[in-house]
Amino acid sequence: MSTRHSLFLASLFALVFSVSCGGNRTTPATDPTPASETSEETLSNTGTSVLDGFVTAAYAADGCPWLVQVTTRGAEEWLIPIALDERYLVEGQRLRFTARPSRASSGSCSRGRPAILEEVRTDE
Repeated sequence: MSTRHSLFLASLFALVFSVSCGGNRTTPATDPTPASETSEETLSNTGTSVLDGFVTAAYAADGCPWLVQVTTRGAEEWLIPIALDERYLVEGQRLRFTARPSRASSGSCSRGRPAILEEVRTDE
């Protein structure tokens, strides 16, 4: 009888646990970001954003071989470009791109955050 009782309790626990883990999850029906801010979105949000910036090697001595400086919502931000095509790695090169955060290591560079730059275009 004790085995049946233990089996019943284990089943009951599993049922309660599965119901509680599947709670109600709601997502907003609309994007809360105002239209004026969508072109200069910070990378702290998930997904991609369209940004303008320029490439610099000014902080190579600090362990940051290449950085892309962008200004988002009035604040300066530095991105560590991950696997960016070498043709864009030119001091002062202006870029327009989409970017998303990367989990890649920033190495010894503490100035910027790793980011994957895609759909890269130059002013040329």
